[in-house]
Amino acid sequence: MAFRELHVVDHQGKRLNAGIQRVEIDSCVDGIPEGLPDFTTDAYRSAYSRINAIVIEGEQEAHDNYMAIGTLLPDEAEPLAQLARMELRHMKGFQS
Repeated sequence: MAFRELHVVDHQGKRLNAGIQRVEIDSCVDGIPEGLPDFTTDAYRSAYSRINAIVIEGEQEAHDNYMAIGTLLPDEAEPLAQLARMELRHMKGFQS
């Protein structure tokens, strides 16, 4: 069995700080482990970009919801604001 290191990249091919996975592979087709998509194709990058945009919008929506709930529940406003800030950090992580 062979091992191959897989790096997580964004839709432009820039390596992300998501770590490296060592994947055990039995066979490769054109250098790509069998069963995995070709991460370099325009179709894959386009799909990744669209999914990433949805995730970013979701993080913003979660932030806004936590802030709105905080106005309705003043006693819980600070913990909800902390959660809202966490969602913004998530969103920024997907934007970098």
